[in-house]
Amino acid sequence: MTCLRTSGCTRSTQTSTVRDSTTFVEVQCADMPRLAFYYLSKYALPHMNKGDTIINDASVNAYIGRPDLLDYTSSKGAIVAFTRGLSNQYVSKGIRVSSS
Repeated sequence: MTCLRTSGCTRSTQTSTVRDSTTFVEVQCADMPRLAFYYLSKYALPHMNKGDTIINDASVNAYIGRPDLLDYTSSKGAIVAFTRGLSNQYVSKGIRVSSS
């Protein structure tokens, strides 16, 4: 395996506040994509070698924090944090992990 590229999140059209959001929306947009990135990486890494790459798609929303897309924004923030931590774990093995 040379490269794993992960992407995924259902972008809601959230217009309500965090108090009014539903559990379904939270799980669908925040938890499911985060877990997909985690498990795809977990099971791909044993097949990766020095020089291979994982690219996780994030979003500028992770940095700007759009108030109308709180669930989507927090999901993308989690992906950025996950990518940084995973990168720190595998840099010594020569596997590059980054987000786009």
